[in-house]
Amino acid sequence: MTSRRSGPTVEPAFEKYFHDDFPRVVAFLRAAGFSALDSEDAASEAMTSAYSAWTSIEHPASWIRTAAYRVALRTCRRQREELPRAVRGGWGHERNDHPHDDIDSRDRLVRWLKHLPDKQRTVIALELDGFDDAGIAGILGIQPSTVRSHRRHAYESLKEVIENEPEPPRRPPTGPRRPHRPGGEHH
Repeated sequence: MTSRRSGPTVEPAFEKYFHDDFPRVVAFLRAAGFSALDSEDAASEAMTSAYSAWTSIEHPASWIRTAAYRVALRTCRRQREELPRAVRGGWGHERNDHPHDDIDSRDRLVRWLKHLPDKQRTVIALELDGFDDAGIAGILGIQPSTVRSHRRHAYESLKEVIENEPEPPRRPPTGPRRPHRPGGEHH
């Protein structure tokens, strides 16, 4: 494949970009509330699409995150639709959980972010991924002022979540403590 923009082949440039950015795209989707598996699948699909259009993509980070987010949303919608269909068809029992509830609760940040509505969570995830207001607005198809509003509401909610989170249990000391004696005397 010959690149119209930057040289004889796209493969080396794309391969380096993929290697550097794929984990960040997955992390963005995880922070946005998608499961690990859905995040990896969506990032892979977005990267595959990006490879096909690589020579015409001007802003790969925004393009790939937009594509990955849309794929992940489509997957979640499909999963939501499949379950009721399966239940109507007589398969299993209906579940009440939301696809976004599949967040790894051991990660403190992701645990906090799951308390936010989808748009607020996505704005914060993109911000954590290094995007400014204009970049986030472009990816989500909203105005920069709306990005700022989502962020402000998210911060207010996160402050409340963090303040109300119980303190983690303290670890007991790992060994006996020696009393400190002035002057370094030991008896």
